[in-house]
Amino acid sequence: MHTSFRRLLGPVPDPLLRRLMYRRRFGRWGNFKSPSRFTEFLSKRMLEDRSPEIAWTCDKRAMKDYAAEQAPWINVPETLWRGTDLNELDLSKLPDQWVIKPNHRCKAVYFGDRSTTIEQLRRVTRGWLRPYDRIAVGEWAYTQARRELIIEPRIGNGRPLIDFKTYVFRGRMQILHTDAGRFTDNFQELFYTREWEPLDLINEAPRGPVAPRPRNFEQMVRAAEALGAGYDFMRVDLYNLDGELWFGELTPYPSGGMDPFTPDSADFQLGAWWAGLDTAKECPDGLPRLITASAPSESTVAKEPGGSANAACQENTPASENTVALEDLVALGDLVGLHSTVLEHPVTLADAVVFDHPADRALLAAVDQLRLQTQNEESLP
Repeated sequence: MHTSFRRLLGPVPDPLLRRLMYRRRFGRWGNFKSPSRFTEFLSKRMLEDRSPEIAWTCDKRAMKDYAAEQAPWINVPETLWRGTDLNELDLSKLPDQWVIKPNHRCKAVYFGDRSTTIEQLRRVTRGWLRPYDRIAVGEWAYTQARRELIIEPRIGNGRPLIDFKTYVFRGRMQILHTDAGRFTDNFQELFYTREWEPLDLINEAPRGPVAPRPRNFEQMVRAAEALGAGYDFMRVDLYNLDGELWFGELTPYPSGGMDPFTPDSADFQLGAWWAGLDTAKECPDGLPRLITASAPSESTVAKEPGGSANAACQENTPASENTVALEDLVALGDLVGLHSTVLEHPVTLADAVVFDHPADRALLAAVDQLRLQTQNEESLP
């Protein structure tokens, strides 16, 4: 994000910005003071949690040190090189297959091999050492991560890998999903219960096929719970390669809290687990029904953000005379470089946002101020 744009975020308090982002994404206002949904708990964490326990969880090297200490029976990728100056990197000392990534951000990775040159890496990693844009939307722990590049061996030497992303609540893994084809156009995921029962549940990614239960699944659960212990919630990402477990990463802010669950009841159930409850009071049906190996087609699943297969979980936002067209707010979304999951689902100018509090209406004044201050900016972030 452009430095001058970071400076211009000052007039918009984080709670107001987060409220607007949540409303745009889900079509409802979030309750961050007394959350009941998983996505609301995530927003509350991003706005309020500045504890030492959460501070290091977006630093990849710190994660690996923690994993090696807490779950020594699993593999942790070695850090082959770290630094900020690629001129100090000796490519001849790297293995045939390796990966380079920034230590302080996600969704940036490059797979290298013997043919890779320093000039290629300079082009690929341009901008990687800048402060991570997610900082501007509340993912505070990224501000605490060391800004540097790291190189690791490539797990599996280029073979396709499946991510096992486990959701650990208060030391107990309750649910997980498998990711296949990450960083490709064929990305798919599928949710499972703790007992490896596939779920009729999506979280914005296409649903993949049902896979056999891993033979070492109990060991995987044990590792996830060891690494997630001590937190109300932590997503622990693992790889399972030929029966060997590998640490992936810790994720305190999955998707920045901006990916809706379908059906909506899952958002409540995961929120109940975060709160230490067995079942969501708002949606007693809990998680969606199980699916069979012949999963229903994607067209049978509702895809609208915030949509629900359980009418009891619906939240209606009443209209009021304080309704403001979103065309008055689009500039704010452009200005602050909202989380990619927000921008991937653009709102239409016909949509409206309801402002039911004086603080919300104050946001419009901040938008106008930001517009005036940015008229002479040469480029957007």
